[in-house]
Amino acid sequence: GRGNEDVVKNAGTYQLAITGTLTGATLAFQILGPDGTTYGNYPGLTLTTLPVIANVDLPVGAMVKMTVTGGTPTNLNSTLSWIR
Repeated sequence: GRGNEDVVKNAGTYQLAITGTLTGATLAFQILGPDGTTYGNYPGLTLTTLPVIANVDLPVGAMVKMTVTGGTPTNLNSTLSWIR
């Protein structure tokens, strides 16, 4: 799957907003595991329909990304904003 990594600067709750059209694709919000190599899917955020707005709790320094597999997705956009 495709995906760009980002590092979480503050621990806490973030709002994740995703828009676009998946058209048969699956999008997964992922966090890097303790081995420093393997990404795992964040619970409840493996998606086949959009848009979505969800709150996610993340530790400081967490490496996160979204991956898309299959289908023909278009116009995918996302924001990850720190709430508290």
